[in-house]
Amino acid sequence: MTATYYGSTATSTAANPPLEVLSVIGGAIQYPGVLTTASKGGKVWFYSSTNTPSDMAAAGVIADGAHLGMKSGDVLIGVFNGGAATTDCYPYLGTLHSTESSLSTAAYNLTSNYST
Repeated sequence: MTATYYGSTATSTAANPPLEVLSVIGGAIQYPGVLTTASKGGKVWFYSSTNTPSDMAAAGVIADGAHLGMKSGDVLIGVFNGGAATTDCYPYLGTLHSTESSLSTAAYNLTSNYST
């Protein structure tokens, strides 16, 4: 069962969007040899919730990604917190991806997941 994502537009007591931890100076990375003016990634985000890594891989799960400033290629570090016991916490790491064409409404999900 997929846990509900409570982004930045949820009520103040329920909101739990990913937090930007680190950003490349200049805001994005230009990859050498890529024939495009578009920039990709460059930020690191942290997210802790009851959402499992597979929940976070569901298409468009971070519905307010564009509003938060996410771009494809950003890195997401997360902790799945399954309960009160410390043994129920598992880290995950991956890149963010969006399949949506509109940057103003783009939702993101976790890809390239490495979890323990």
